[in-house]
Amino acid sequence: MSGDFRNIYDINNIPKLEERFETALEAQEYAKKNPNAVITRSSNDNGYIIKKKSNYLDKNIKFIVDITVLQEITDITDIELKQIINYISIFLSNRFDKLHEVNKFISKYNKWDDFSSIRSKNDYDSLYKEIDGILPQFFSIASKLLQTDSASTKKLDKAEKW
Repeated sequence: MSGDFRNIYDINNIPKLEERFETALEAQEYAKKNPNAVITRSSNDNGYIIKKKSNYLDKNIKFIVDITVLQEITDITDIELKQIINYISIFLSNRFDKLHEVNKFISKYNKWDDFSSIRSKNDYDSLYKEIDGILPQFFSIASKLLQTDSASTKKLDKAEKW
């Protein structure tokens, strides 16, 4: 990243998302000087990217409104709601493209106990057994809220809560 970039404080001149900080320290220094910017990890974990805070908040406020409406029209508990929000937050904060990436992330960091009300062991295509994931109804909720393609190339044979 060019040295003069860090000296730009006008939020309207935030660089394209392809512009990245190499270290967390660079990102923190920029964030301190630019309160209207949000710094997030890049999708491939090779640095940090800059977003306009207003754009970031607009997207997340819409998500919060959607999840509030969802609670009113579905039959889920407060704990399930909290866990699905946390699940979706992992998707958004890591800029994942597919929901199964969240499952891999949760498995990698051994955090399935944080999702005890929505987690499941899933069997697919009679080949893949006891794959960590979330129950189909919560997968559907996450897909709708994130506007992701919930269609899978694998057929879900069984989902068992654990």
